[in-house]
Amino acid sequence: MKKKNIIHTILTIIAMFVALAVPQTQAQAQKKEAPPQVLIKNVQIFDGKSDKLTKGLDVLVEGNKIKRIGKINAPRAILIDGGGRVLTPGFIDTHTHLALVAPFDQLENEYDGVYVGAVAAKMAENMLMRGFTSVRDAGGASIGVMRAINEGRLAGPRIFSSGAFLTQTSGHLDMHDHTHQHRLIGGYPSQAELVGHYITADGAAEVMAAVRENMRKGASQIKIATNGGISSRYAPLDIFGFTQGEIVAAVNAAGDFGTYVLAHVYYDSAVGRSLTAGVKSIEHGNMMTEASMKKLVDPGAF
Repeated sequence: MKKKNIIHTILTIIAMFVALAVPQTQAQAQKKEAPPQVLIKNVQIFDGKSDKLTKGLDVLVEGNKIKRIGKINAPRAILIDGGGRVLTPGFIDTHTHLALVAPFDQLENEYDGVYVGAVAAKMAENMLMRGFTSVRDAGGASIGVMRAINEGRLAGPRIFSSGAFLTQTSGHLDMHDHTHQHRLIGGYPSQAELVGHYITADGAAEVMAAVRENMRKGASQIKIATNGGISSRYAPLDIFGFTQGEIVAAVNAAGDFGTYVLAHVYYDSAVGRSLTAGVKSIEHGNMMTEASMKKLVDPGAF
């Protein structure tokens, strides 16, 4: 056989192998990309809307989404026998503090960031195992745990972290001890502030900077304190936290990032101040009046 014919024959054979291999490669790629399926058989469904359970159904989960509910046959799915138990959508906790793992004085004087992160990671995993698939963390050093879960390094729920709690000097969650001096007279940030549990901010400019710092680090929304707190060391429950102008500054800065402000607040007068400034979420609000409740409606607060 001539050299030219030999080369032509070899090239033809190679082309045939490539043609045969391409469909297999595509099929393998499609098979690889197909999300895993889990079929949960024989469960009672609570759908979050009806006050009655729907019995004897199957649920097909594909990837991280509920694909179908009914009587289902899915040969490639991992099979779980529900045994007639109740199955619900994941719960959502709208106010938790994954990183506030101890009383304030201990967070200030005993625990560093490594300890806080380790315990917060375990708390997040426990939340997931209790059925909470999403949580809104309402202040504290939880951004790191949120990032680690998002990166697939830890098991836990989807976290919407507020990042460091914003407080005025001597406000709710200011953890400085009596022996600390204010930073303007030779003092320094407290240990808990350095870990990222809170930021003290006084005046509109500092409040705006604190909001922007939280957003830079990855916060989903902003938490401020517009009253004192039961767990505060030096902030009685009935004090005002932040002036009207400071709250407006926080709301405007958060709005620039497309998010909102939630406020730790108890007393009716502080609730009114918060709502007037544009706060969208009233946390606690134990002493709200009916009049203040009605003020929630028009701005779409809750």
